[in-house]
Amino acid sequence: KTLLPTILHHTPAGMSTYTLLQYAQEIVTDGFHGYDWGNDRDNFHHHGPSGVPTYSLEDVTTPLAVYWAQNDWLASKQDVLRTISQLPNIVEGMLHMVEYPTFNHLDFLWAIDADRYVYEPLLKNMKICEETDCRV
Repeated sequence: KTLLPTILHHTPAGMSTYTLLQYAQEIVTDGFHGYDWGNDRDNFHHHGPSGVPTYSLEDVTTPLAVYWAQNDWLASKQDVLRTISQLPNIVEGMLHMVEYPTFNHLDFLWAIDADRYVYEPLLKNMKICEETDCRV
């Protein structure tokens, strides 16, 4: 059984140029910031007089479940662990590393066994939060 025909039918999927540039800026600045439009006038127009905002993960108040993979070429293990260490509201028991060493970024969507490695734990966590209200 294969998903290859379905994947090829939907590939390549589009991406905004600004999204790609935003990712690149995050790599260069090693942090989470608003999009830098490249000059003071455009940054003022988009962000106001304070300029390009910096976002602090410590300020995230939403309860979170985190799912990650060791072989994700868009989110290195080092970056994921640093991000996790800065997030204050990961719900207990909802930090989920996929237990499949070669699982990668695209596998979260396309892997034939994503249901077992990602979606079943995700649905279980959603049910837990529905029943216990993870916001408190």
